Amino acid sequence: QFLWFDRGPDQQGRLLLIVHHLVMDGVSLRVLLADLVVCYEALAGGRSPDPQVVPVSFRHWARALAAQAGSPERRAELPQWISVVSDTNPLTVLAPDVPDGARHEVTATVPADVTSTILTAAPAAFHAEINDILLATLVTALSAWSRRHGRADPRDFLIDVESHGRVPLSPTMDLSRTVGWFTEQHPVRLSADAADLAGVRAGGVAAGRIVKRAKEELRAVPGDGLGYGILRFLDPETSPVLAALPSARIGFNYLGRLPEAADPAPDWGRVPDGDGYTDTSGAIPAAHSLEVLGLVRDGAASSVLTLVLAAPRLMVAEAELRSLAGDWAAALSGLARHVSRPGSGGHTPSDFSLIKLSQRQIDKLEGAFSNEGVVQ
Repeated sequence: QFLWFDRGPDQQGRLLLIVHHLVMDGVSLRVLLADLVVCYEALAGGRSPDPQVVPVSFRHWARALAAQAGSPERRAELPQWISVVSDTNPLTVLAPDVPDGARHEVTATVPADVTSTILTAAPAAFHAEINDILLATLVTALSAWSRRHGRADPRDFLIDVESHGRVPLSPTMDLSRTVGWFTEQHPVRLSADAADLAGVRAGGVAAGRIVKRAKEELRAVPGDGLGYGILRFLDPETSPVLAALPSARIGFNYLGRLPEAADPAPDWGRVPDGDGYTDTSGAIPAAHSLEVLGLVRDGAASSVLTLVLAAPRLMVAEAELRSLAGDWAAALSGLARHVSRPGSGGHTPSDFSLIKLSQRQIDKLEGAFSNEGVVQ
């Protein structure tokens, strides 16, 4: 539904777009807005709208995805996915049942200077991605938080990681202009130690250690990550196997950056806080005992990373949730301090495809070359 709000002759009007998530994701919104501007300007100029061609429809992509169910390549991933979700250790500090009803939702903001380092210098230093950074600090905070509040102290956490899911299923598949809900979710198992948090907050060597560990565990995800959903929901032979195993009670999603420059034209700027990315009403049933997301809002002068955590009121007290958000933000600040120090960062085994090296061997080699003055 499209609703136009006329705010009078002296103020710009506002257009409200209401689109069900079933038919569109966040990336699709950018495609839709760009086409909307093109069509509007054509009509205003007395021309017929002529938006760009869509190379691949969502239906075509979805059918190609379903066709992979039962394929030898996808079924070969099954043992790896089983190892991710099968374990006798506690999967998380949270109870398995997710009650319906109201949830706490708390937010924490990361200072602009720390945000800048986390988005640029930290991934570059560790040859990593932003998800590696955010998840490494999150599980470290979770481990310390659970111990501090007298809960279990698991050494690993099973987390559902959500991503955009826009994966081309063939070399010629172009999804850059496809509108649809591609979002995919798959479980990852990440190690953590409560004792690491103090060192990470201080910007010590523990900060580098947790990033390298999380990076390698995330690189162990089979294939493109789509395989879990295919095997769990689309393949009748493998679906019962995965359905009988534990599911993650923590959900994570990094929504990316919401830059002002992404608006399709100066007169079409999005209204601040009008993106509809969070739900505070409690009307949507919780998919996990703990929902965690991060997003970056790019302002005129700086960018700020916002951390959002939500949990059922009957399961986690609001004060506990705020303390977890604070621990996570503090871990990110500590990592930023660590990155600013000489000698921080480095490679991990997954960075090398032609030779097999352990992390200890890599650290030793990098240390030797660093002492010789060789720039990485």
